[in-house]
Amino acid sequence: MKLTISKLESFFLVLSLAFYLNFVTFLTSFLSYGGASGDASAAAAGNPINQLVGISLLFLSILLIVRKQSISAMFFVKQGYPWILLIVFFIAALQWSESPSISFRRIVAFSTLIAVTFVLAQIYSPSSLLKCVYQLIIVSVIVGLFWTIIQGKPLSFGLGDRAAGFRGIFSDKNGAARLYAYGLILGIGLQQYKSKAQLSGLAILGVAISLSQSASAIVLAGMGSGLIILFRLSKSGHKQQNLLRFILTIAFVIFLSYILINLYSYILEFLGRDPNLTNRAIIWELITPSIEENFYLGYGFGTFWASAASSAFIERWGFIGNAHSGYFEVMLHGGIVAFTIFIYLLFIFIKRIFWTYINRPSESINELLLALLIVQISGNYVAYIILNHNSADMFIFSLSFFISARMYLSQKRENTLAKV
Repeated sequence: MKLTISKLESFFLVLSLAFYLNFVTFLTSFLSYGGASGDASAAAAGNPINQLVGISLLFLSILLIVRKQSISAMFFVKQGYPWILLIVFFIAALQWSESPSISFRRIVAFSTLIAVTFVLAQIYSPSSLLKCVYQLIIVSVIVGLFWTIIQGKPLSFGLGDRAAGFRGIFSDKNGAARLYAYGLILGIGLQQYKSKAQLSGLAILGVAISLSQSASAIVLAGMGSGLIILFRLSKSGHKQQNLLRFILTIAFVIFLSYILINLYSYILEFLGRDPNLTNRAIIWELITPSIEENFYLGYGFGTFWASAASSAFIERWGFIGNAHSGYFEVMLHGGIVAFTIFIYLLFIFIKRIFWTYINRPSESINELLLALLIVQISGNYVAYIILNHNSADMFIFSLSFFISARMYLSQKRENTLAKV
């Protein structure tokens, strides 16, 4: 049987989604390759099957870039140059990394995720690609529910029993809960509520979030769904009106955010959580001296928790693997230099989405991408979401980035041709 580019693309899509949405790790857990945990050396060792799949995805990404005429390395540079800046800096940081071997593996995994999401965003239309992600998240919930029941683990609705939080096919409760929240946001943004079958998919995700025992997932799902509805209602078919309405909408969102910040402690108390965000504030306070010690260049990509600098923290609190905040974690990775590049990357992402939202009011995917971006930027404060080299969070963030970049550059070309 001849392997065509079309078949290769389909295989690439399936393998990518299965890998980054945790199906590969879940299946390999039955072979005692369930992922490393427990201490820094175990986490650094990784999962050999995951590493093999990751290398395969990197090879397939390069192959498709070389073989497909609609994709080129120049497209990648135009769309993803902020990522290139970040990767180049992390490569340079190998010279002062606390553990160059760990940093190198993290850089390869991180670069693979960026390459994979770039290629996927060029091959498939935004709605079809995000719909695949949405449907596979629902499948992960169904498989996870069956697996939890088979194992005889407890399931509990509400926020009272964290130990009974629904993990499904994931090892991390909070990571699973965030993915279910993204699923609900995707379903609403893609308008997957027009039939009974579609409504049942949203209901499944609602059940998963309710079982996750995660206050953050409930907040993120509610925030993202509300933002989609708000941006959709405020959109106008005329560019000038759309700009004015968008400015007013953003002003309203900022005002609402200010109110929520002032009601912060009351909201946490209502949701049964402490003001320290389940000890996150304590963690940040303890690692701040380490950040200040290597303020400019950091410890190298992914190596702080394997360095001597973290030993005092680990002796007191045990190995936790990350700072439970993407913003603190990027400072540990590369200090203020990496943080500056990271903020620049966010600026480019925000600018492209804003511009596309205003100039392509007929494109319904814009409000979904905008809501996802705001949700992930907000969630990154209390969780390691962005720059987490091979997580589902980072996969969705990077995929959204390249979908937005493709739409932005495409519209720019159309506008240029229209003026000729």
